[in-house]
Amino acid sequence: MKWTFLTIVLFSISISSLCQTSALIKSKPPLDTSVLDKWPSVEAPVMSNDGNFAMFTIKNIPAGGNASFTEDSKKAIFLNANDSMGIINLNDYQVKFIPAISSFKISGGNEQWLAFQIKGNKGLAIENLNSGDQKTFDSVIGYYFSPGGKVLLVQKEHKKNVDETLQEVIWVNLFSENKQIIWQGFQSKNFVFSESDSELAFIGTEPISILKKEEENKSIFYFKLGLTKAIILFGNQSTGFNSNLVVDKIGYEGFSDNGNLLFLL
Repeated sequence: MKWTFLTIVLFSISISSLCQTSALIKSKPPLDTSVLDKWPSVEAPVMSNDGNFAMFTIKNIPAGGNASFTEDSKKAIFLNANDSMGIINLNDYQVKFIPAISSFKISGGNEQWLAFQIKGNKGLAIENLNSGDQKTFDSVIGYYFSPGGKVLLVQKEHKKNVDETLQEVIWVNLFSENKQIIWQGFQSKNFVFSESDSELAFIGTEPISILKKEEENKSIFYFKLGLTKAIILFGNQSTGFNSNLVVDKIGYEGFSDNGNLLFLL
């Protein structure tokens, strides 16, 4: 039935277009390569995990985009063109809109968590789509779910003084609701989780001195459950580190399957 509905919509559009062809043909402007980027095109196709639904974005038609299904195939979520976020219940096709949202992410795993950033004030809300429970954070500049959906990493910033802004990284256990500040420093990026959701590696940057902020000290930090803070594995200023090499980024592969190795670039 779902696929039939889609076919009827496309067929109706085609008939409508044919009826208008004779009226438009005389006023139609010349065709050249300058109009190619303005033509509607289909992109970003995605299918639900149960195989019953599919979505795609039509480029150059201002209706919305950035659409995703939840892992359990019960909801579809998208950003509307007017900055609202839409949540479609795929059982009854009811749509709920939340205004002024700039981005969202959906967790993996059995518990369905939705995190979304509020436009303008750097606020972040996370909602359990099964229970409706919500939590909020302020001053958020980045947020990342672990692969299995057990952890949310929240990246915040705050003013230490007039001249210095610091960042902090918060490890949020989505099951126990425990929040733990695992790192504070100048800049953090390139967060990589292990497949078990229990380990994290990232690059942390701190100025060598406040007067020479361009001389950045990049280090690879490591955190796992049981630690109170992320620890330095090594960095540009580490003893014995080859001065001809610099810490750049953690590889896309991240941790090895057993969690004993970390791939770097």
